[in-house]
Amino acid sequence: MTEREHKMLLIFACLCLLLLIFRVRGYIGGSPAASEPSSSETAVTAVVLNNDN
Repeated sequence: MTEREHKMLLIFACLCLLLLIFRVRGYIGGSPAASEPSSSETAVTAVVLNNDN
């Protein structure tokens, strides 16, 4: 496995973990009264998405 493939797999795993956390907390597909994610969670998501270069 090359370094690029390893990095992409790690990013994919992080995104899946974030999706699971958000679903459990009810941010996705939950009640309409669900609150917005905290600033730290939003920052982590932005860092993971921007790391794909």
